[in-house]
Amino acid sequence: MNRIIKFKAFHNGKMIYRGLHDRNWYTSDNKLVQGVHPLDYHNLKVMQFTGYKDIDGKEIYEGDILGDWNDCDGKMVESRQTVYFDESLGCWMLDQSLNQDQTYSSSLFENLNDFLYKIVGNIYENAELLVKVS
Repeated sequence: MNRIIKFKAFHNGKMIYRGLHDRNWYTSDNKLVQGVHPLDYHNLKVMQFTGYKDIDGKEIYEGDILGDWNDCDGKMVESRQTVYFDESLGCWMLDQSLNQDQTYSSSLFENLNDFLYKIVGNIYENAELLVKVS
């Protein structure tokens, strides 16, 4: 199996990136990030690359919010779901529950084959995109 393992993390208000065997973190434009010490990793919000890409070819990471457009009562509405890893199933899932509490989910792989998903944000930078129903 030839799987790419890499990560991104939310750090000091921005996303930073690294590969599995790389000791350094980099910005999206490949500049070295200073001040990320390995002993301070508990302060990072780390997200793993799923191995999949959205409709625009952008890499999908754990915690990304995916959207697609659906006809709902005659008007187009964007759905929004969160990507997460299900330990018990051992696969990447798409949280399709109304409250984004993982009560209704399905395989990310299957959804990407059936729908045209686009990354619209992530849970750390764009939590407001997920509407909670009370």
